[in-house]
Amino acid sequence: MRWRVVAGIAAIAVIAVVAVVWPRQRAHSTYTPKSAALRRPDIFLYAPRSLPPTALVFFFGNDIGFWQAHQEIAEFLADNGYAVAGLNVRPLVATLPDAPSGTRDSAIARSLEGLIAESRAEFQASDKPLVLMGHSLGAEIAVWAAANVRAPGLAGVVAISTRSRGHLRATLADIANKGEPTEPGSFSVPEIVRSLPANVRIALVRGDHDKFRSADAAIVAAGGSRVERMIVPFASHSLKSVFVARYIIRRAVGWVVARASK
Repeated sequence: MRWRVVAGIAAIAVIAVVAVVWPRQRAHSTYTPKSAALRRPDIFLYAPRSLPPTALVFFFGNDIGFWQAHQEIAEFLADNGYAVAGLNVRPLVATLPDAPSGTRDSAIARSLEGLIAESRAEFQASDKPLVLMGHSLGAEIAVWAAANVRAPGLAGVVAISTRSRGHLRATLADIANKGEPTEPGSFSVPEIVRSLPANVRIALVRGDHDKFRSADAAIVAAGGSRVERMIVPFASHSLKSVFVARYIIRRAVGWVVARASK
């Protein structure tokens, strides 16, 4: 039994090291902002061919960061008229790591409010719909942000590969996809979905081989007709099948934005 525990810890450590030293997968912005507040290494910006955009998509990366697959999705959305602000969530959730949960959560919410407002102004999207989108840990943070961040014009959330529970941390267990968080301060995604205003849509994007797909039933039950589930064929939790995934993610964003136009 002991060797299994040691092997498990070693496997998680290897995955963590790979995540840190994976230079070929790092994303980069294709747009240089005017706002100094957006010139930071954890923000990635993608502009459509002309402004203003159809909507602003604020895109939370996963526990590894904001990486190449996320950039490909963001560029595809920008090619289709959306402005995208990507965020590496790892530095964000490292904010005030030893502070009481409520204080820490409030600090993260204030930070997100500022970044979203700056992104809206940068892309001339102050009166355009806002979509909060995220992948894996980022999807859970996007759902949390929909309930805890003051975000005028919020049309909804695109939750890609979400689990049924989330937290505002990036742990080795997250990187290794080892279960779901249960510690104090973690939260239930279905419970947050149930609490969101009736006009906020939630699009669930899921690889058909994702090990966390069982989470969807509770999320759909919590959101009812406000939730639409969209499946990416031949894809797992990582959604490495980006060529297929990006079309489904574009459809998910369009479905969320359509609510705002009614």
